Amino acid sequence: MQKIIAPSRRHSSVRFPPCVIYVDTLHCFFRRWSRGLDELRLRHPWQIEIRRLSIDRGRGYTVRAQRVTAPIICDLAALQFAGGKQRATISRLDVAYDWPAETQESRYRLRRFLFRHLLLRHRRAGDMQWWHDSEATAWKTYKEGQRPPAKNLILYDDKPSKVDGRPCVHLDLRMYGPALRRAGIDRIGGLLTLNPAHHLAQFCRLVTHIRAKGSLTIFHQRHPRKRLVDLPWSRLRLPDRPHVNAPFPHTTRTTDTPLPSVRAAHPPPRRSASSPPSLRSKRNA
Repeated sequence: MQKIIAPSRRHSSVRFPPCVIYVDTLHCFFRRWSRGLDELRLRHPWQIEIRRLSIDRGRGYTVRAQRVTAPIICDLAALQFAGGKQRATISRLDVAYDWPAETQESRYRLRRFLFRHLLLRHRRAGDMQWWHDSEATAWKTYKEGQRPPAKNLILYDDKPSKVDGRPCVHLDLRMYGPALRRAGIDRIGGLLTLNPAHHLAQFCRLVTHIRAKGSLTIFHQRHPRKRLVDLPWSRLRLPDRPHVNAPFPHTTRTTDTPLPSVRAAHPPPRRSASSPPSLRSKRNA
């Protein structure tokens, strides 16, 4: 369970380096197929994946973008309102916060501070999820066979940063459809002007309390959240804009590198009654 401890010299000495923020994952749902999706997949083959949903999950197509940059956001924003109609909605948004830390001790101190002082708003008191192999922590538990939480925080430090490849402490703020709609995040183009510090403060709190003891469940039974003392967000050294203008080094492709195989997600051609069987598509045969 999450613990909140009182401020002391040991925790006041924790100094955060400048944070690097970027849009890690973006999922968009399209009700119908369009030629623009083919062009989008060819323009960003390493970062775009298109999947066709099964019948039990509803008809449509999901565009999955990883390590999102400004060109991807602009292309998806153009397809969202193509022809004057809304043709796509945001179904998932992961905003990543990376604090570079070279040594294991510094990463442990930063991760421990975030684990103890960062609260997810409107979260019910209860157990957190912890993975033994990677020591990653989730503020809300994932249950097998059920939908993921509408919003969640994931904290780990065993993987390098996706921006520069340096060791870092990684924090993911993951949000899905219901939470995105309640927060008013419905336009893809608005991600270019997203304020990461305000985005994190809208769904989280950086808190402490002088008499904070024990687990989060026991603590909130004795002291309501309104009595917690908010720490300044300036301690985390968050920038005012995400890292979307510069390309990621891991997504730069040379001329000798072949294009990855892309799953065919567009609808199959219609079968013509007059065409011979040899000319029919194998998928429709």
